[in-house]
Amino acid sequence: NFASPEKIVQDGISFYSSSSELPDNNVGFGGKWIIMDEYASPQKGAKLFLNFEAKEVFLVMRTKGTPAKVKVYVGDKMQYFARQIKQNFQQVLDGARDQLRQTWERVIHRFTHQLTLRQQRFAFLSNQVMAASPLNRLKQGYSIVTNRAGTVIKDKKMVQKDEALTITLSKGMVTAKVE
Repeated sequence: NFASPEKIVQDGISFYSSSSELPDNNVGFGGKWIIMDEYASPQKGAKLFLNFEAKEVFLVMRTKGTPAKVKVYVGDKMQYFARQIKQNFQQVLDGARDQLRQTWERVIHRFTHQLTLRQQRFAFLSNQVMAASPLNRLKQGYSIVTNRAGTVIKDKKMVQKDEALTITLSKGMVTAKVE
């Protein structure tokens, strides 16, 4: 409930008066305020009066780029939050640091796992290529036979009597003549 005697003026600066003695569950403004649909913006020297009972109280405040001093009174006693704010900030910072560390560890683990999988795949494919390599076949005792045009001879029907052939071995080449 709004306890200031003046009516709320939307979207403009208006002066409000209120007493610190409010009925239960009421709010009042003192000084100049801009009241919008989603927020109320105090002008220099403005006051906010709240009278309610709750287990926890949350008041969201921000400045427009320049630091501002805020005094909070419970009853007639001013409250000091600097130490609590510093402790809360340190807790938030520590939590964020832990979360960042855990996220980094997950990223490193995933990256390492992906790298291992790709290394295994590369090794497998390398072995497949090596197994199919003509040079590897030559090392196993096979040879490659070609005619003068460089055509690989795959069938005895591809050669003629007295034709010169080149036989490529793992270590060198030999020339042969078909009889």
